[in-house]
Amino acid sequence: MLKTLHSYIFKLYSVVFSYPDELLSNWIAHGDLDKLFEISLSSGDQAVIRYHQWRRGNDHLLDSLQSEYTRLFINAVPHLLAPPYASFYREKTLFGSTTEMVLHLYERYNFQLSSNTVEMPDHIAIMLEFLYHLTEDSVPWKEIKSIVKEHYKWWVPQWVSRIRAHASLPFYEVSGSGLVNFLENEF
Repeated sequence: MLKTLHSYIFKLYSVVFSYPDELLSNWIAHGDLDKLFEISLSSGDQAVIRYHQWRRGNDHLLDSLQSEYTRLFINAVPHLLAPPYASFYREKTLFGSTTEMVLHLYERYNFQLSSNTVEMPDHIAIMLEFLYHLTEDSVPWKEIKSIVKEHYKWWVPQWVSRIRAHASLPFYEVSGSGLVNFLENEF
């Protein structure tokens, strides 16, 4: 049961941190992610309150999400505000030895990147999809915990700190905080 819940949470966060599409926009509009945030955060958290106000008062969710995603994670000027790549936090560069290490990890567990994947292998959404894959493939829980500690916990909090510092919408702030809390509390 616990492993199934973790699998579900990894999948949701993988979608949340992918480029926003209609699916994500609909989940937000219908309150489908509220349970995820309830699991990970306190309902009295000010960011959660701002998120609910934003969600209810926004008629252009998809446009807002895509603009914010692009600004935070793709191409802010003069520099990227919150790079969603593990290699940035270890090496201060992209596609370095950290990316290679992640690719070897994927190979070890037979995780194949989709042929239409446009992101680098160490992008947070891909790495969360990998954890979903592990939980679905019945990899022993002790092994999954070890992978999370070794490959996620050292950089995700740094990344989320950058999101908190630069987010103009509460969605990514709440999502990042929820992910960090989930990783800290469960692993």
